[in-house]
Amino acid sequence: MIQPSILKKDKFEAKIIENNMYYIRFFDKTCINLSDIISSFEAYDKLSKGKKIKVLIEFGIQSTIDDDARKYAEQNKIQALAEVLIIKSIAYRILAIIYFKYRVQTHPIKIQSSLAKGIEWLKSIN
Repeated sequence: MIQPSILKKDKFEAKIIENNMYYIRFFDKTCINLSDIISSFEAYDKLSKGKKIKVLIEFGIQSTIDDDARKYAEQNKIQALAEVLIIKSIAYRILAIIYFKYRVQTHPIKIQSSLAKGIEWLKSIN
């Protein structure tokens, strides 16, 4: 069976982009809940074919994540080589930087403001 190149759900779109990177974009003005996070993890497993690859997550403008979804993501960390979070809002970016500073990570994580910067950083990770 041919692996789908793009997976679309109600609140996000996921695909494999250049250099075998998993890219997921959550839509603008979205409240990400537990079922959305579980679906995004399933999309990663499907598109990465169960292998660790680099991950690029772009949050839409005015997107939020509820407590249950955040807790699930904390307890079930994605198995990746490296991860970039694209957060356009400076306030949310600052919160994310502080949040990840005090969390133990299993792979390098970077917070960026643009997709281009995120891709550039992931390319630099070996």
